[in-house]
Amino acid sequence: MKKLINAMVILSILTSCKSGNKITSSEIGETQIVTILHTNDIHGNYMPFQTTLGSATSQTSDPERDNLITFEKEGEIGGFAALSTAVKEIRNSRDNENVLLLDSGDTFSDDLLGNLTEGEAIITMMKNLGYEYLALGNHDFDYGRDRTEELMKIGGFPLGAANIIDKRTGKSIFNNPYLIKEIRGTKIAILAVGYHNTNLTGSSDNMKNLEFRRGNEVLKEILPELMEQADIIVLLSHQGTAVDRLTAEEFSDIDLIIGGHSHDLISKPEKINNTYMVQAMADAAALGDIELEIRDRKLIGVKAQHHLLWLSNYEEDPEMQSLIGELRAPHRDHLEEKIATATDVIDRQYKSESTFEKLVGNLLRSEYDADISFLPGVGYGISLQGEITRENLYLANSSSP
Repeated sequence: MKKLINAMVILSILTSCKSGNKITSSEIGETQIVTILHTNDIHGNYMPFQTTLGSATSQTSDPERDNLITFEKEGEIGGFAALSTAVKEIRNSRDNENVLLLDSGDTFSDDLLGNLTEGEAIITMMKNLGYEYLALGNHDFDYGRDRTEELMKIGGFPLGAANIIDKRTGKSIFNNPYLIKEIRGTKIAILAVGYHNTNLTGSSDNMKNLEFRRGNEVLKEILPELMEQADIIVLLSHQGTAVDRLTAEEFSDIDLIIGGHSHDLISKPEKINNTYMVQAMADAAALGDIELEIRDRKLIGVKAQHHLLWLSNYEEDPEMQSLIGELRAPHRDHLEEKIATATDVIDRQYKSESTFEKLVGNLLRSEYDADISFLPGVGYGISLQGEITRENLYLANSSSP
């Protein structure tokens, strides 16, 4: 009887092949690897910057934050030209058709060139690099909802968030709540959620006709239908690590959460119940690299790491450098205007007072002959040191996350 069953299985496989139906590795019990490369919270930072040992970027090294991050050395890091080199190297070393490139939001603004072009410069770089999907962050509406839609069309890839509702249609914004990719027979759903308090972090005029719902409320509605369409569920989240942990605790059917908003570096996957979590810091200083191990269309393991984009390790991609030069050319004199020189590091913090806050506060008090100055959330950006240009100062003077 056992021999008869085996013969029937073999006959079934041969019949399927003869009829033209491709038998994928996931269907015959072999392990396949799908790579997801990811970034988050770029905030328009497309150029490399100089690190310091104690403080360098965004919220990372603030001693008051839960996840303290410091750089191991001084040096130049990040930028789209180094990012392009890293992405191309990984695509070339692995099966390019099995590699996805995603972003978890807060991408276009908070940089002078980004603002001068209302995000077009950054989305053009992302298009060149081959991004496939972006979860909308709270700063991705800094130029208004209509401009965000224009940027999506320029980029040629979907932007979305299942919990951001367009009141005019009653559907999720741009009707792109998720993306389903089929790779060697396995259907991978990438579901996007944005920050539910986005309307409290920017101009209300930029968010007319938009409703921002809590991600977990929407997940209860959308996950059941998505599970019928896909084998593996990836949540591309701009909710922040604390909320992502709550999501992982509540929704065990989510296989992987790729996070953003809180600027954390979670390289070794954090696992809660059945759900893995990762995040790739901020400011295009790191590229997240995830390998999904799949067998029989089910996730059996996750390997993850991050690549710090030190220019000493990654030669800047000439093609991307050329594109950046073209985008900067009309604005170069304005961008590179010299403003001042910092004789010491003017560092940035987020939850605690930093040198930058003291500097700005004292300037305001002096200018307006005031005793007290209040700062509306300028607690993150790139630390200033040495020669300061207009674009350096602008990137340092960013708003809250």
